[in-house]
Amino acid sequence: MTVHARSVGAEELSALTQLARSRTRGAGLVRRAQIVLHGVEEGWGAPEIATRMGLSRKCVRFWLKRFNEQGLAGLHEAMRSGRPPPTPPKSAARWLPPP
Repeated sequence: MTVHARSVGAEELSALTQLARSRTRGAGLVRRAQIVLHGVEEGWGAPEIATRMGLSRKCVRFWLKRFNEQGLAGLHEAMRSGRPPPTPPKSAARWLPPP
């Protein structure tokens, strides 16, 4: 089954277009907005967007589904846990020389 972007209102389309054309926002966020914009404006499904943008189908499906569920807020990356610091912050202060 091919994933498509849901229909959007004029205000959301305007915000999506601004985001997709931005030169000051993060490259990943702009790319995700472009994925969704192709789905909304052109009516392309995930396979066609992936082919034309040189991305994997899995990646395009993921972002289209997330946009359909969460809207523009879903295009921002979620916080990741990451690796914990090697030493707790309080104990690290004992090893640092005073300023």
